[in-house]
Amino acid sequence: MRNITFKVLYGIISILIAQFLCYFLIDDIFVNFATSILTFVSLRLVLAITVYISINWVMDKVICKLEKDILFFSYILLSVSISLLRFNLDMNRYPNFNVINIINYSKTTIFFNIFFYIPFGVYFSNRINISKLYKFIIFLSYILVIEISQHFLNVGFFDINDVILNCLGFLIGYILQRLIRIM
Repeated sequence: MRNITFKVLYGIISILIAQFLCYFLIDDIFVNFATSILTFVSLRLVLAITVYISINWVMDKVICKLEKDILFFSYILLSVSISLLRFNLDMNRYPNFNVINIINYSKTTIFFNIFFYIPFGVYFSNRINISKLYKFIIFLSYILVIEISQHFLNVGFFDINDVILNCLGFLIGYILQRLIRIM
């Protein structure tokens, strides 16, 4: 009974910390990527779950597989909400298949497109037990579905540079996890 009481207390503390961090720090930055209230709710959910798992990790000295899975799937929710739950674009945007166009991207856009998908690589390296090629194909398929969906839902457009940068982030996360496992 005492353990359940602490878990509930950790949950309440996690929600409060997530709300505090979002309200005072993260929302001002996040507003550049999100326009839907569901995206802000997703952010708070992922952050609360992350804080909760972190508290459990500090107290219990271990993160169980279920907690890793819950964290990852909440992260997918955030990823999908950032990508697809935006206002419709007023203008017609055409797909970008020009790889050279990446030189016109801001450093922030490049950083975000790479950094945001590093956790996918870490998770796939650690939790999915299939060949490296299949892991990459699954991730590439996910990114292609997101990019194509953005285009047809009129909340973005298909951009080959986003696909390349997202895959680079995935590979960085995958390699980092493998290096950490070796050490």
